[in-house]
Amino acid sequence: MERRNSLHQRRDSVPTGVPVLTNNVDLDYFRGYSTIHVHEEMLGDMIRTNAYKYALLKNYPDLHKKTVMDVGAGTGILSVFAVQAGAKKVYAIEACEMAEQAKQVVKENDMSDRIHVIQKLAEEVVLPQKVDALISEWMGYCLLYESMLPSVLRARDKFLRPGGLMFPCKATLYLAPMYDGEYISRLEFWKDMKETYKVNMDSMMPAAHACLSADADIRIVPPEAVQAHAVEVCSLDLMTASPNDVEDVESNFCFKCFGRTTITGFVTWFTVEFPGGSTLSTSPYQPETHWAQTTFHLRRSFRVEQDTEIKGVFEMHPHPLNHRCMEIDLEFIVDDKEKHEQCFSLHNTCPGRQLQEECSLIPSPGSPMQS
Repeated sequence: MERRNSLHQRRDSVPTGVPVLTNNVDLDYFRGYSTIHVHEEMLGDMIRTNAYKYALLKNYPDLHKKTVMDVGAGTGILSVFAVQAGAKKVYAIEACEMAEQAKQVVKENDMSDRIHVIQKLAEEVVLPQKVDALISEWMGYCLLYESMLPSVLRARDKFLRPGGLMFPCKATLYLAPMYDGEYISRLEFWKDMKETYKVNMDSMMPAAHACLSADADIRIVPPEAVQAHAVEVCSLDLMTASPNDVEDVESNFCFKCFGRTTITGFVTWFTVEFPGGSTLSTSPYQPETHWAQTTFHLRRSFRVEQDTEIKGVFEMHPHPLNHRCMEIDLEFIVDDKEKHEQCFSLHNTCPGRQLQEECSLIPSPGSPMQS
């Protein structure tokens, strides 16, 4: 009750002109982006930030003396890059309180006459003109986490002139099977208690297994952990995709394994492409980014040989309790014999975090622990 009251008090004290968020999920989401930590992480990711800078500067001929919209401007750095790339006017849209800091960044770079920071939801913005280009760094873990893309696409439909540019203009999500030695080590940790403390704790392994395999995990995956060529499970042309296209993602997949190993789960990563062909990739085969990779640990690992076939369906949709978070369903069969089904939640890293479900080692009544 105290938290609900504090949220109402916060809304009542919002100054005129600041967007009033009546949805607790969105309020928590934008509050997360009002803190300095998330912006430190993003700006500290030089692969990410330089990819945008390079893409914009590379398109100088198409941006020179043009009008640009930056959706989710944050600290305003992409808007500054757009001016450096020749834009005559940039509308920097930022719903959270970081908009005030963005105004200061614009001012100290002597760009107040060319960058107009607007603290509103993208859906509430009114502009005096169409724009020639739309910039947004909307990607989340597993590409669609945080559900920012629908807002970007609605802004595109409303404000981007015919023939305008989208930065990025394409996005692709990849899936591959993996062997995760770190995951195995975390399970065997409980076996090691016998040697470490002379206490047998093998009985903890099923509980640990169930806990670790319930949610997606964000971590750096070494290239050698990938056990088959990745396949595309979501491919978006951001010039034409609709918000409905990203609400429910479903794709078939088929892998042929590289060789003899144990498959402990799956891993996803994404790549986006900008006008002119430059890219930003979060692949394990590319330099690390703050997105890392998203992994899904299986309840039942399985052995494979060279060319063992794994066929199935990947599904991803917004979490029913928090549309900013995701649920992922994997259903597959190994060599047309062994069938697996598992559902994962991607929610522990939501900026607000208030709705995250803590992993419990104690199963709820009626739900037997699976190992």
